[in-house]
Amino acid sequence: MQFAQVPSSTPMTEEMLKTRPTDNIPLNRFGQVDEVAELAVFLASDESKFMNRAMIPIDGGYTIV
Repeated sequence: MQFAQVPSSTPMTEEMLKTRPTDNIPLNRFGQVDEVAELAVFLASDESKFMNRAMIPIDGGYTIV
């Protein structure tokens, strides 16, 4: 599935990256817009009809560290 391309780097994120905020994220990067969008599409589809009240973190593994 293809979503709109959004720049992954902005002046604000470039400034934030200087402080290395991704050091605590196992994937060592911020998530991309399409990664979040794909989960939203899945949850809105019939493929997720048996799911309810689930917490699904999209955090690059941050919560398991």
